[in-house]
Amino acid sequence: VLNEALKELPFERLTISNAALAIQGDGWQAHIPFSLSWDGALKIKAHDITASYNGKHISIASVRHTLWATETDGWGGAWEIEGISSPDTTIVLGSTGGYGFDDSNQFVIGGKASSDDDTVRTAFTLTLPVASPEQALFTLHYATMPWEGATLSIQETSFSVLGDDDITLPLQVSQLPIQALMALMTDQPVTATGQISGAIPAIIKRDGTILIGTGALNTESNGTLSLPRELIPGSGFQIDLTRDILEQFEYKTLSVEVEAQENDRISVLLAVKGANPDVYEGREVHLNVRLDGDILDFVRSNVMLLMQPETLLE
Repeated sequence: VLNEALKELPFERLTISNAALAIQGDGWQAHIPFSLSWDGALKIKAHDITASYNGKHISIASVRHTLWATETDGWGGAWEIEGISSPDTTIVLGSTGGYGFDDSNQFVIGGKASSDDDTVRTAFTLTLPVASPEQALFTLHYATMPWEGATLSIQETSFSVLGDDDITLPLQVSQLPIQALMALMTDQPVTATGQISGAIPAIIKRDGTILIGTGALNTESNGTLSLPRELIPGSGFQIDLTRDILEQFEYKTLSVEVEAQENDRISVLLAVKGANPDVYEGREVHLNVRLDGDILDFVRSNVMLLMQPETLLE
C-alpha cells in the first residue's frame, strides 16, 4: 500500500473505540482491549493486556503504536509499552522502539527496555528479509540485570531467529557474593566473605531448555570460607583433614571452573588456596573440591588435598 493508494481512501479519519481482540492459539492465548484511529497515520492504543503461554502469565498496562507511510513509499513506525509484568517476578518492564519497512523488502525493528528501577536494561534489533525469512537475524546489543547480589550482563551477540543451532549468550557475572554462590551449589548454610566475577555462557536450545556452558569465576580479593563438616562426604584421614581445614578457611584465591559434559550435565571444580590458622600451624594448602550432577545441590565425589611438601610429609 503506497502513498498514492492512501490518497484515494474515501475518508479522512477512521476511529474504532472500545474494541477488544481475543486470540487463542496452541498453548497460548491473549486478550487485548484497544482503540484505533487513522488520520494519515495509523495509531493504536491498547491497555490492560493479558496473555498466557504454557501456563506462564503476563500482563501489560498499555501499548501505544504509530504507523506511517514514508516519502519513499515505505513504512515506518514507533511503539511504546508500559508495565510489562508477570506473577512470577517482581520486575516491571517498559519498552520503546521503532521500525522501518521499505521497498527493499527488509523489515527492521529495534528497541530498548528497562525496569522501573533501571536495574534491568536491554537493547535489541530484529532484521527480517521478507523475501527470505529464513535469514531473519536477532541482535542483542546488551542486557543487564541483578541476580543474587551480583550483576549479570551480556554484550552484543547475534543469532538466527529460525535456525536450528543452539543460542549461546556470553554471560558475564560481576561481584557475585561467594556466600550466595556456595548456598546455590550446596544447599547448605555455608558462611563466606568476598565476591567472585567471570564469564559463564548460557546456552538456550531451540526447545527452550537452558544449559550452562564452560566458563570460570575468580575472586577479586582475600576472604574467608566456612563449610559445615557434614557437607564433605566420605571417611578417612584426608577427608577428616579437609573438614578441619574448611571449618574456618582464610583463602587468598578462590575459583570456580564450570565444564559442560555429555547429556546436558555439568561439572564444577572449586579451587581454593589459603590456610586455616588452627590447622597444621596455619600452613598454606591448595584444595580442590569437585561438584558434579545435574543440579549442584550436593558434593558427590573426588576431594583432593594438595599441600606444601613439608606439610604433606609431616
